[in-house]
Amino acid sequence: MEAEKPFEKRFPFKLVPTNLPGAYAVPPPPAGFELAKATSAQLRKYGFPFSRPTARAPSAAIAAWKRATSRKWRVEDWIIPELEPVPGKTHHLRDRPSNNSSPFWSGAVVTGPNGNFNGVLAFWKVPTISQPTEAQGQRGGWDSSSGAGIDGWTSNDLLQAGVQQYIPGPGAKPQYVAWYQWWIAPPTNPPPGPLDPSGYPEAWVNSTNGTYQYIYQTNFKKFAVAPGDQVMCAIVYRENAAGTVHFANERTGQNVILNLKPPPTVQFAANNAEWIMELPNGGWPNTSLPKFSQIQFGDAFATIPNCPSAGLPGNGLILNMLVNGTQVATASASGTGVTINFTG
Repeated sequence: MEAEKPFEKRFPFKLVPTNLPGAYAVPPPPAGFELAKATSAQLRKYGFPFSRPTARAPSAAIAAWKRATSRKWRVEDWIIPELEPVPGKTHHLRDRPSNNSSPFWSGAVVTGPNGNFNGVLAFWKVPTISQPTEAQGQRGGWDSSSGAGIDGWTSNDLLQAGVQQYIPGPGAKPQYVAWYQWWIAPPTNPPPGPLDPSGYPEAWVNSTNGTYQYIYQTNFKKFAVAPGDQVMCAIVYRENAAGTVHFANERTGQNVILNLKPPPTVQFAANNAEWIMELPNGGWPNTSLPKFSQIQFGDAFATIPNCPSAGLPGNGLILNMLVNGTQVATASASGTGVTINFTG
């Protein structure tokens, strides 16, 4: 663990190693802690990735703070997660369409100059999925993910988190799981040693001792999500030293905050943020989209450092999902809201 100490010492709060190298959880705050009454100093002390907004903060941040603190979060429901990478499963933006259509994503993307967006936040209701009339994908079943992220538009890396909604096969019961991923492109000049089928060095992703296994989708075990749950997700770059993912479920009261060591080649470009419904694993024909109930991201915004404004999805690019010439999902956005509908 000697090599890990420099990373741990970068932060003014305690970090707890998880079962996965490079991923550190924040322990629960002390008994009696109330998020609604916490000062910005207390939030920093206990590892929260956001500050209490001042009166001059963007209205979107003030509204999100009020929503986040409208529920009393119990310290007893705080979790140190068990993490489960899914080798080969990935999410990333593969195209930058000019016609507002994508074969992989539906939702809203805000863009700006490098360094413009160092955080993204959203609340949404986990959709209910069902088997569609469309055929299943080559990987079997029907798969999708709803969530938010930073980067991936012009950079070759993307920090994101969300909820996977999938049906393993015909007649199977729908499944729901919370996940995160810090995707990077496979290296063009990899270090010596064996590579996995996707082109990543085994030293990075090996299931036994890999150092950056969350290059692939990594599931939060023992963090329950179900259709209809209202979840909150905040993703933040911490001074180009770490990525932070904060996930909370309003129904269960569970909270988890992870701080992640950056995988190799991460640029921290911070020039876009997104709120999306995705067809993962390269899309069709590998993956087919399940039918899903309407998704509404609310109180969604991207943070702009040292600026009394915010990146709002209503000012961003709208993406509709087009698969094999058929529009299967459409999106609209206004202010801090994004609505996505299944049309397949």
